[in-house]
Amino acid sequence: MKGRAMFRRARVLAAVAIVVGGSAAGVASAVAKGSSVRIGDNFFSPKSVSIKHGATVTWHWTGKSDHNVTLTQAPKHVKQFISKTQIKGTYSHKFTTKGAYTIVCTVHANMVMHITVH
Repeated sequence: MKGRAMFRRARVLAAVAIVVGGSAAGVASAVAKGSSVRIGDNFFSPKSVSIKHGATVTWHWTGKSDHNVTLTQAPKHVKQFISKTQIKGTYSHKFTTKGAYTIVCTVHANMVMHITVH
């Protein structure tokens, strides 16, 4: 009886994982070790990422307009950072403090993204 109950519980948990994350593997990988973000003309893609503490995010410029990566909100004691304003290239930042971050392009106020560090 115990074996059957454990098997049923495992099936239910797997079903919940599939509904919530798309697959059981998707739930385990929802928090990434690092992330890549594309900067196009007036957008960040993806608009939000979840990463592990100590992970690096790299932004890649792909559009035809100038953009930058500017930290506007972060946990206490985190130093603000800003990339060069540029049309192509990359910029990377390592996130060493857990919490919620807001990133904007100061050239285009509607370009906003969020990073959650676990």
